[in-house]
Amino acid sequence: MQPEPITVYDDTPAHQTRDAVNTGSWVITGDPERMADAMTVVADQPDPPLRLVLGGSSYHAVRDALSSRLGELEAQ
Repeated sequence: MQPEPITVYDDTPAHQTRDAVNTGSWVITGDPERMADAMTVVADQPDPPLRLVLGGSSYHAVRDALSSRLGELEAQ
């Protein structure tokens, strides 16, 4: 059971994620048990990192997004 979509989220990553989950086009790869273990280890650290990127595709997506933002900053 899901709530009705909220129009303010149209054309946002949240809406895209919802669509991907609902259509089955978002295929989760990797080992969910290893991911949960990694999250638990990080959560128990006294000074955990601000971001925890698990998996190669996630790493590349975050790196590309941050590199793009840095490029926009340096172009100013």
